[in-house]
Order: sequence, then structure tokens, then C-alpha cells
Amino acid sequence: MKRIMIVEDDETLAEELSILLERNGYEPVVSEPCDLILMDVNLPPQP
Repeated sequence: MKRIMIVEDDETLAEELSILLERNGYEPVVSEPCDLILMDVNLPPQP
């Protein structure tokens, strides 16, 4: 099973993406190792 990390600051969107990925045979993960990273390109700056 392919592992996909979701980097998203909107919790609702991250949860929906996780559900969609699981339904299509992927394993959403929150840490490495992973095969692919889906990242929000508009994340706010971190202090």
C-alpha cells in the first residue's frame, strides 16, 4: 500500500483528503517514511 503524507492547515480538508485516499487504497500518514507528500502551498509562516 502506498503511504501519502498530507500537510494541510485546514483540519476539515485534511480529514476529507484522508478519507478519499483510504477509500482508494492509499494509507494516509502524518510522518515519514512516505511515498508522496500532498502539501498546501499556502501554509502560513511558522515562527
